[in-house]
Amino acid sequence: MDDTSGALRAMIVGDCGIGRNHLLVRLHHQDHESYLEYINQFEEHYLPRFYDDVSRVVDYNGSPHEITMRNIHEPEEFSRLKVLGMIGREVALLCFNVMNQDTLDSLVDDHYPTIQHHVPGIVSMLVGLKSDLRNNPDDRELYRDKDPIPDVEIQKVKTTLGVRDYIEISTLEDVNIDKLLQLVVKCGIEYREIKKKEETRKNKKCSVL
Repeated sequence: MDDTSGALRAMIVGDCGIGRNHLLVRLHHQDHESYLEYINQFEEHYLPRFYDDVSRVVDYNGSPHEITMRNIHEPEEFSRLKVLGMIGREVALLCFNVMNQDTLDSLVDDHYPTIQHHVPGIVSMLVGLKSDLRNNPDDRELYRDKDPIPDVEIQKVKTTLGVRDYIEISTLEDVNIDKLLQLVVKCGIEYREIKKKEETRKNKKCSVL
């Protein structure tokens, strides 16, 4: 596989129930209104597969870039399929629920080590989902006894994982969706530049030998 051509290949990872499916469905719809119409009418019929892929064309610095975004589900009995779905990805969106500390901790304890083992060199970014709940206490029916994760805790994880980019988004209120796509393109370009430099060094060594 040529890692420096074609659509940028990204994947969404994180615990179940944090909003990954909603993110993928939102990316499938070009505008927020059609997304809301879909989830209001058809969400109950949505059945996630092992790999769900969505393609989008994003304008970045005046040039179009195609992204294929893959949501990787993780039933334990099919862990090998999960790994196969990661192979060839260039950007990882490490997702968590901003209202649930456990989902942030599991990125450190489980998801990130798995990614680093099977897809070394991938460029990762930290993504907080359901950011609308930070400022809307009345909507926190499922989190009555919880406060949003403090920014200091998120920054600690960001430093621990060694990722440079962090963004919080809300699919419900359409917050930072476009900015997220811009960051995905930026990270994908960064990945390919690193790969090209590695290939150049490798070719120079071969020429010397």
